[in-house]
Parts: sequence; structure tokens; C-alpha cells
Amino acid sequence: MLGVSVMAINVPKEYEVPLYLFHQGKNAEAYKLFGSHFAEKDGVSGVVFRVWAPKAADVSVVGDFNHWNREESYMKKISDGGIWELFIPGLKKFDNYKYSIKTERGQIKLKADP
Repeated sequence: MLGVSVMAINVPKEYEVPLYLFHQGKNAEAYKLFGSHFAEKDGVSGVVFRVWAPKAADVSVVGDFNHWNREESYMKKISDGGIWELFIPGLKKFDNYKYSIKTERGQIKLKADP
């Protein structure tokens, strides 16, 4: 890694019902779960990323902070429904990033966070 420490975190208990509702198509506040959100893990400030990519082989977060290298910031699949998550410490407001999604066919697609 190029100076970026990455930790995977588990979905907090309070998100179990909202994630269930999301998979049922009944969660009108999915924006609170997905995308990027400032968070703290073990006293360290950073950003938690969550994305729904049910057909992805793997997903990573790329940006200026890791020189756009997808090998450095792999997300962890946290549900059978295709939800991926990653906590990256030290990121700041306006840091550029995208999701790097590897398809089932092995293609790499860069996707902006909507």
C-alpha cells in the first residue's frame, strides 16, 4: 500500500432492518446507508463507503488518496444481496474517488457515486 490503511467494518445493528427493507424495495432512505459517509472507527476519523453491486466479482474504492490503484482499497462484501463496504481512515471532504467494479466477465468499470 502507498500509505493508505484500510479497514473493513461490519454493518451496524441499526442497519439490519433498513438493509432488509432495501432488498424488499421498501427503503425510501437508502441514501443514509449507501454512498460515502464520514465515520469513526476505533477513534479514527475517515469515510465509510457502501455500494450495491450484486453482480460484481469484486469492488474497490479508487482516488487521489491511493493513486487510483484498485489493488489498494478492496471493499468487503457484507451481504449475499451484493452490498459492499469499506472504511478508509483520514479521507477529507472533497477527496476525489470512484468505485472500481470488476464484472463477472472480468471487465473493470469505474463508477462515480451518484
